[in-house]
Amino acid sequence: MGYNLGIDFGTSTTKVALRRAKEIPRALPIGKRGELFMPSAVAFRRTGSDMAETIAVGEDAAVVPQTEDTCVVAEVKRCLAAKETAVTLPKERYPWWNSQEGCIQLWSSRFSPYHIILTILSEALERAISRAREYGFGDDVDGFSIRGLPMRLGTSVTASLETR
Repeated sequence: MGYNLGIDFGTSTTKVALRRAKEIPRALPIGKRGELFMPSAVAFRRTGSDMAETIAVGEDAAVVPQTEDTCVVAEVKRCLAAKETAVTLPKERYPWWNSQEGCIQLWSSRFSPYHIILTILSEALERAISRAREYGFGDDVDGFSIRGLPMRLGTSVTASLETR
């Protein structure tokens, strides 16, 4: 049976809907407490070698305190816009954004905005597949993938080619 998966990757939250054949799309509660959204955030901690490692995504990431050894990356969509338009993001709100290199810099690690986005989308997809089974969708929903990219990711028609 065919499914269509819709992901709304927002600046602050991500939402997922699934549609079977020609049925009405159903928003899936991907939030940890049953909300129809999860925060678009990833938390990192500094390793002993001064690199960054992911420690949480979504709600768990949103509550990680910003310290010398932990950092939460959120609103990463603004980085894409800043990169495309050469807008300067305020350093106090986006201390991890390296505008000269167009990347997220956490200690000695550098990530493209797309790496952070894929981390968030992968978590959202994993949660959506789990919820889809609870709602009676078949096991073939496992065929969706983000990192393997065998699905169509949609973007605004006004988005740049790189963003699309």
